[in-house]
Amino acid sequence: RRKLLEFFATTGPHKIAGTTGINREKLERRAVHDNRNVVSPPKPFDSWFEVDVALEVARRGFNVIPQHEIGGRRIDLVIESGNTRLAVECDGDRWHGANRYEEDMQRQQQLERCGWEFFRVRESAFYSNREIALQELWRALEERCIIPGRSQSSDVPEPMQDESKDDRM
Repeated sequence: RRKLLEFFATTGPHKIAGTTGINREKLERRAVHDNRNVVSPPKPFDSWFEVDVALEVARRGFNVIPQHEIGGRRIDLVIESGNTRLAVECDGDRWHGANRYEEDMQRQQQLERCGWEFFRVRESAFYSNREIALQELWRALEERCIIPGRSQSSDVPEPMQDESKDDRM
């Protein structure tokens, strides 16, 4: 248990490298033009809901890392600035039954013990009123001094590869 906690405590934010960066313009186009009933969301996103939340955050200039992996676990979105970060979980109404919710909460508790802080966005609230649904997120980012801008990395993200052909059912 001590080794696991030490691992999480000493693991810093991921620097954006070629495959983790998102090309916002391309993602914006796909979000508008792709038929969401037929086309899967672009990798690495698990859902179009995650794409929409990431775009709202990116439009404000924040550094967003989708599907951030740490210790064999994935966080839907991580927003970081310097050495500060906030985990954002996108709770999709279709994907979160009672069993899945319990698993998510256990994963969150494990990561919180290692210093991670979480913010959860409910899909129904987001699509009802994005502004109100994300109002507390903006406040949480401000409280943690997470500011818009580039991460500490000097790497430039590569554009997302067009995977629309692979994403068709």
